[in-house]
Formats: sequence, structure tokens, C-alpha cells
Amino acid sequence: MGNLISGTKKSHRATITDHDRAVLSLKAQRKKMEDQSKLMEQRIAANTEVARELVAQKKKERALLALKKKRLSEHQLASIQAYLMNVEDMLSNMELTKQQGNVMAALKQGNDALKQAQQEMPLDDIQKLMDETAEAKEYQDKVQDVISGQLDDIDQKAVQDELRMLEEMAAAEEAAELPSPPTSEEQQKQKAAAEAVAAAAAVAAAAAAATAAAEPAAAEEGELE
Repeated sequence: MGNLISGTKKSHRATITDHDRAVLSLKAQRKKMEDQSKLMEQRIAANTEVARELVAQKKKERALLALKKKRLSEHQLASIQAYLMNVEDMLSNMELTKQQGNVMAALKQGNDALKQAQQEMPLDDIQKLMDETAEAKEYQDKVQDVISGQLDDIDQKAVQDELRMLEEMAAAEEAAELPSPPTSEEQQKQKAAAEAVAAAAAVAAAAAAATAAAEPAAAEEGELE
């Protein structure tokens, strides 16, 4: 069981190519060169400071020695930076070459797919399909001519009118199925005002009816008294 799991893990590991190894090696060298470059810069700064202090102390010989060390470090730094630049150029060229290879592989794959598609639909089949389509259209035109020849002008007009009516009915059905457009804020306000007016009118009518009903009753009470 353990061997099976181990074998499965190994099969899923990405394959490391010679290109990957070369890139990894160059990046490792670049890291070393960057560290050495920083070290040279620190030495240059240190020797410069030492020389400045020795000059202030009037120790000319020792100051001259510090400046020579500084100069040597500067030459070493220039060499390191030149080598580092070469490494950077090499990495850039390798990356560009890899991208070009990927593009070429994609182009080849696309070309193969195009060839396969062309093989699946030969020119003879395309021509046959076009001929069959043309024949079908020609037959439909002949049927149309025969039907049209059997109808007089009145029938032709009736057919056109019926077609127009059917189109209008279809358009009306489509319009009915569409949701109604939302009312605007102004329309909503107007609707609310109309409802309020209607409610007030209803209240006034009810009050008037109540008053009219109360007057005869009052008159009867007066007569009884």
C-alpha cells in the first residue's frame, strides 16, 4: 500500500528539464554575485571612511593604503557587476527562448487542429451540401410560383392581408407578455392625490347622506312636541 502511494506521488511530480536546471543554476550564481557585490560596496565604504579618518590624523601612508584597498575593491565590484549583467542577459534570453518555444508549440497544435478539421469536412462534401441547398431553394421557388399562379389578384391581396393580421396578432401577444413599465415618482404622486380626492369625496357624500337622513327625523320630533 505504501509503495502504491509513493508511486502515485512520484507520477504527479513535475518533470525537471535541462532548461529548468540551467535556469536554476544561473539564478544561484546571480544570488552569489549579488551577495559579493554588496560585500564589495561595504568594503569600499569602509575603506573610504578609514582613509578619511587617517587623513585627519595626518597618517598619510596608512590613508594611501586604505585608498588602494578601496580601489582594488572597486575593480572587483566592476568585474562582479559585469558578470552579473551577463547572467541577467542569459536568463532573459533563456526565458525568451522558452516563450518562443511555447508559441511555436501552440501554433503547431493549432495548425494540426485546423488540418484535422479540414480533413473531417472535405471539399467534396461542402460542394455537395451547397448543391443540395441550392436544389432545395430552387424547388421551394417553383412551389411558390405554382401556388402564386393559381391565385388571382384578390386572393393574393387576401393572403397578404391575412399575413399582416397574423403578424399584428403575434406582435400584440408579445407586447402583452412583456412586463408593464414601472410608474414614475410623479405618476405615483398623482395617483395618490387622486385616491385622496376620491376618499374625501366619499366621506363628504356619506356625511351629506347622513345629514339628509337626520332632517326628516328632526322634523317629526318637532311635530310630535
